[in-house]
Amino acid sequence: MNFLTKYPARSGLILLVIFFLMSMFFIFEYAKKERIRDLMGWQVRLNILADMRVTSVESWLEDRRSKLTELANNPTLKLYLSQYKQFDADDVAMQAQFSHVKNLLHAASSRFGFSSKKSGSINTEQELKTRQGFAVLSEDAKLLFSTKGFYSDLSKYQDKIKEVLISGKGEFVDFFKADSNHLLYGFALPVFHIQKTQYQKPVGAVLVLMDPVSNLYGRLENIHLDTKTDESLLARKSGEAIEFLSPLRNGLKVLHKIPKESMWEVFEQQRELNVGNDYLNKEVLSISRSIDSTPWVLIQKIDAHEALQESDEHQQYLFGTFSLISMLLISMFVAVWRHSTSVRLLKITNELESRTALLDAVSDNINEHIFLIDENQKFVFVNCSLAKSLCVVAQDMYGKKMASVLGPEVAKKLQGLSFEKNKPDTDCVVALLLGDKENIYHISSVVLQKGEYKNARLFVLHDITGIKKVQEKRDRLSKGIISTLVKA
Repeated sequence: MNFLTKYPARSGLILLVIFFLMSMFFIFEYAKKERIRDLMGWQVRLNILADMRVTSVESWLEDRRSKLTELANNPTLKLYLSQYKQFDADDVAMQAQFSHVKNLLHAASSRFGFSSKKSGSINTEQELKTRQGFAVLSEDAKLLFSTKGFYSDLSKYQDKIKEVLISGKGEFVDFFKADSNHLLYGFALPVFHIQKTQYQKPVGAVLVLMDPVSNLYGRLENIHLDTKTDESLLARKSGEAIEFLSPLRNGLKVLHKIPKESMWEVFEQQRELNVGNDYLNKEVLSISRSIDSTPWVLIQKIDAHEALQESDEHQQYLFGTFSLISMLLISMFVAVWRHSTSVRLLKITNELESRTALLDAVSDNINEHIFLIDENQKFVFVNCSLAKSLCVVAQDMYGKKMASVLGPEVAKKLQGLSFEKNKPDTDCVVALLLGDKENIYHISSVVLQKGEYKNARLFVLHDITGIKKVQEKRDRLSKGIISTLVKA
């Protein structure tokens, strides 16, 4: 409280700065909470979209797998693979079975929606084409026959086929690059002997390869949000990089890779909203989901600028509004403070003027000579009594040396009396020649200890010439009486 009363302007400025800083802090905290709320909203929306995409993709894959399982469990296919080595190709029964298997593959092609000039036509090993279709393999992983358009290079997925034939379990054939940079994926399922035994070893396998462009990528398209930058991407880890399995923007091809540092957190923290850069080094909001039975991860993302545009505008509105309110409050505080200060200063000024007028009236209407000398022996204040005795104007004495106004002799006497180091206060009687008269003065002087004129010396000269003469006369009378009494 002492500091506030002693330095009102400085303390008021400090309070204003504290109020402004606190206002900015609370504004930023409120805006931060609003931004977190908006991000949580986008996390919910992106999670819903990701769940829908993942459900669609998983349902599609499960449907393809279940249809392929029906083909692998078909008794005719099992019987053919169990007996084809035991009979010649010209055997009537085997030809009938082969014809039935061709019809099975033709029907499966129709159910899968494969298209070709002769949909479902069967090729021998010498007539193989590329891209999607069905294939039937022997127990030693050799291709027996396939539908038209089937990709013939088994080396790209030979390991999967061998694993199926050894383990007797179905395997997912991940994306691989076929001819002309064409991507394929699919399933390989074992075909067991028609007669069940305690230990069953596959007698062959059935394989389907599918083109993601015609049947998978369409399930990643946005049909729920009216946005321009959202994307649903399939990706997988490829060593120390992230490899994208679906089409990208800006002409980037499928299987485009980026360093893992760019979007690795999306893979590691699934279902959590991630704010980072994408494959185009743009800031995005992203959510990821793993897809069952595959090494794929679905990334649902949207540009942060588009997603948070409304939030940014709202934040700008909040900053502008609350900043304006803070400035108005500060302005009101300053106005009130200035008004109260001006009122207080006016009151103090009036009091000071009244006291100054009273002091001037007192000092100008007494007979004592009062003056103030600074450390340089210059007049700072002179009352009217001294100025009249010197026949000068008081204001003309301000700033002048004591010797030039009072004379060197008087100035020397006063200096000798008052400016001794060990005598800050002086009280004595001295005869001084002021003007054209020499009078006897009782001199009192004191050094000021505070204020603007600190270390200046105040002199009060009281003329005691009359008193001195009366005292001398009384002394002479007393001596005369004593002398007369002695002589008598």
